[in-house]
Amino acid sequence: MIQNRQVANEYMDKVSQDSEFTSLHKGFTKVPLKIHRCYGLSQYEKLILVDLIAYMSDKAQCYPTYEMIARNVGSS
Repeated sequence: MIQNRQVANEYMDKVSQDSEFTSLHKGFTKVPLKIHRCYGLSQYEKLILVDLIAYMSDKAQCYPTYEMIARNVGSS
């Protein structure tokens, strides 16, 4: 189990280094369990909600474009 944890940590270190993927994606976003466990939403609907949460400011406002959201969730 310790070895698996070490391998996972090494992998995450490689992924988290500056690269094309991580250069614009610093930090993390907390996903509310109500979204994660909502079985009535499709995978894309959940991704869109998570993306909007990632853009939210302290005042609970966000203004990403449709194109930006589509690119972030891998849709068109």
